[in-house]
Amino acid sequence: MFIIMNKQLLVSIVTTTSRMTHTNLLSSGFIVHQLGAVPALLLFIACLALNFVLQFAYIDYIDATNSTTISQLNCNLFKNRFLLVFLDIIIIFLPLGTLATQILSVSNAILNMFQSYSSINFQYMSQAITVATAAVFFLPSMFLTSVKAFNAISPFSILIAIFYTFSMLVLSAKPQNAELCNGILSQLQPFPVTFSLSYFLQILKLFPTIIFAVNITVSVPIVYRDALSPKRRNTKICILCSSLIVFSEFLISGFSAANFGAATLPSNLGTAQQCKLAFTNALPLVYAGVLVVAYPLWAQPNRYCTMELMRVPIDNRLVFCSLGAVLVLITTVLAVFVTDIQTIFGLFASFCGWFLYFLVPGMCWIQHDVQSLKLGNVEGETEMAIAEAHIATDQGLKQDSKIRKIIGCIFLGLLAIVSLVSFSMNIWSFIQ
Repeated sequence: MFIIMNKQLLVSIVTTTSRMTHTNLLSSGFIVHQLGAVPALLLFIACLALNFVLQFAYIDYIDATNSTTISQLNCNLFKNRFLLVFLDIIIIFLPLGTLATQILSVSNAILNMFQSYSSINFQYMSQAITVATAAVFFLPSMFLTSVKAFNAISPFSILIAIFYTFSMLVLSAKPQNAELCNGILSQLQPFPVTFSLSYFLQILKLFPTIIFAVNITVSVPIVYRDALSPKRRNTKICILCSSLIVFSEFLISGFSAANFGAATLPSNLGTAQQCKLAFTNALPLVYAGVLVVAYPLWAQPNRYCTMELMRVPIDNRLVFCSLGAVLVLITTVLAVFVTDIQTIFGLFASFCGWFLYFLVPGMCWIQHDVQSLKLGNVEGETEMAIAEAHIATDQGLKQDSKIRKIIGCIFLGLLAIVSLVSFSMNIWSFIQ
């Protein structure tokens, strides 16, 4: 039984890691280059710690209320009907940015391959290539309905991500000012040139994006539902291990790409391709496998929530697959018209992310009471002593609840300001 549980936990970790691994690993180098290595490292660690606090509180609340979906959990948290409908809509819209960037990244990889081995300018065909990529690589994955199918393809995704991370490390592992390739020098910048107002605004702009990179709050109920008993402990172990694996890949690939100095591009793959080696030209195509696998996993909560709103059973395969096809269509249109990966990430992470990554887990933390003492089972206790102990415990719980509410509301208010600034700056970048 112990071996079976460990095997099931390992499968959950692999699937969750695959779910967390997508285009988030591609923009980390540009973030490190913009902020400087030391501030970026501190910000990454702070975001990871915040993620653990929020997601663990989220798991505790799921376990306490026995919620099987995020919509059901929201119903236990909030009583306002308008807010509940709004949160369901947010759940549907949140993955669109990630899904669009996955299609865009794969189509860019194919386009770059054509450009590398042909003298023909394929740039004018970029939109057609994006549509063809979505139809050939992403649409078929929407017809996978079995959890076993997802579990079967997840290990390949992780192996590719590890290969990509190791490749970036090998490519940039040279001393400062040494030549990396093609005349590009190793120039990792430890600190920014100046700590100006625009620099701190840039940190606020990137904060939701970094949180978004190692967070799968909307998928936690799915992980919890599939976990074996004890569900809460196994879900926490699964989220902890998966987050650390993805964070390590995010960190290594980011610092490796930032080592290119002024030659660092918004995409780590674009940065590596400047070496103009056969190996670096093929790397985007290899990483495309990660994105193709991650796409149906990221689309899963979106489709479940839509089916709940439609009051359709989640085991209805026809509706499930039809919604997948519609999702591919919407994200393809988004990928065709918005070509900046970081802007897409920032827009969805700052607006939708505040509600699902900050507000909902934050409210779970605020409403989570201290575990009650099992006073009734202690031998030799008189009824009066037990009653007094219950009163003291109840007062302690109320005091703890009040403190949690104050801290939580202040913290959520600060995160709301950060998200608003980030959203405004990303809107401005989109307009420009």
